[in-house]
Amino acid sequence: MLRLFIRFELRSQLRDIRFYLAALAFFGLFLAAAIHQQKTLDATRAQIATSQAERRETFEKNHEALLAVERGEESYDSLWDDPRGYYLWHKTAADYPLPPQAFLSIGQRDLFAPTNGIGIYSDAQAGGNPIANPVPLSFGGFDPAFVFVFLLPLLILAGNYHTISRDRESGVAALLYSQPIDPLRGYALRALTRFALYLVVVGATLLVTAVATGTLGAFSPKLLLGLLFGAGLYMGFWFLLAFWVDLRSGDSQRNALVLLTAYLLLAVLVPTGVSSAAEFLFPTPTRITLVSQARTAAAEAQKRGDELLADYLRDHPQLTQDPNASAESAHAGFFTYYQRMFAANRAVAHDMEPARAQFDERLARQRRIEAMLSVLSPIVVARASLDEVAGVSDSHFRSYARTIAQFSHDWREFFAAKAFRQELIGSADLATLPQFQLPTMRVLPASWIAVGTLLCANVLLLFAILWRGRRKGAQGPDAGSIVPEPKEV
Repeated sequence: MLRLFIRFELRSQLRDIRFYLAALAFFGLFLAAAIHQQKTLDATRAQIATSQAERRETFEKNHEALLAVERGEESYDSLWDDPRGYYLWHKTAADYPLPPQAFLSIGQRDLFAPTNGIGIYSDAQAGGNPIANPVPLSFGGFDPAFVFVFLLPLLILAGNYHTISRDRESGVAALLYSQPIDPLRGYALRALTRFALYLVVVGATLLVTAVATGTLGAFSPKLLLGLLFGAGLYMGFWFLLAFWVDLRSGDSQRNALVLLTAYLLLAVLVPTGVSSAAEFLFPTPTRITLVSQARTAAAEAQKRGDELLADYLRDHPQLTQDPNASAESAHAGFFTYYQRMFAANRAVAHDMEPARAQFDERLARQRRIEAMLSVLSPIVVARASLDEVAGVSDSHFRSYARTIAQFSHDWREFFAAKAFRQELIGSADLATLPQFQLPTMRVLPASWIAVGTLLCANVLLLFAILWRGRRKGAQGPDAGSIVPEPKEV
């Protein structure tokens, strides 16, 4: 008997043009978003590759010039042109390696630049995209994650909000359930069959998209299974929610209104409320204020350049020990300039440390509050999980920013030590230059949070459905049972 219900639902769905329209809409939008994002990623990767090639070419050219000077084949009148000076070597860059599956979500890519210049004149930070159009940024980008997280639930709710109520209103329920079977179990099998069909559509769409974007090799079987498992949990939440509302109400129009309200609550009100609550509890100074303070500190440090240099050398006398100072006495102005600059930069960093520490601490508290409250909406946790899978989440770019800050510090200190010791760059020093290396993120907290949140929500909805079905025998509040009782004559 149960197989008959499953066959009936399969035939009904496969003969329903609305199912094909919904599947085609999801497939087309998902594929179009993926291809669009892949083109953007290809252009970004091409720019990064061009920049890396130019840096390698410049490095090799300067290296050859340095070797020629050391062999006595070339000579320069000024250290500003001499490859032994710092000017030709002080610039480098830090690149963020975009993974192949980055097409799944924009994440933080529209807020952080994938390439950041590193120099010795100031601290480097993960810069943003100042010329980006603010209108698309305010509404979010069109990516596969948006199609899956925001549009797929609408398709699920549109096809499942009136499964029970429509049959009751049309009188089909009495015909379908004249057989000896529990009505709740019968409708549950119908919902499960639809869920399986939708999951097949999502899995096929993901495979076709990976082939179309040329990234199938990046999706290991473990990653594909993980994505399908997460997709099943997310879709299961919306199926269970629609089933529970339909089971309670019994009126199609009321079901549609309740489900639409729930969707807007989870998609709009909860994320906005979480962000507002975090900002209210831990307000942060604006970045404009922070930049203004940094500029003021830099101006004051430049005015006190000679004083800062004298104080720094008095506190670090070992840096003035230079066995070759007499041989390089002609370049005293060159070293004095860099010594003053590095001393001023250290003073600026020292003066800005309390403000930056307060800013970072409040941001960290805001993120903790947002992470705690985000479990109120499956939409928020699902989007955060996809950002992490794509390698463009907030945690990824915060790790990128921290690594840039540390690398910038190491890069500047390498040349500062040379300047205070009045040492020039030699070919042997090039092998000891700091190298930028982004640490691998092995822990994905947002993904585990999403799995736990969706599991708990699905279990709660399942218990609510079972309790409702046993308490009233799958009745609506005012509509009576699914199968109307025979009237007495």
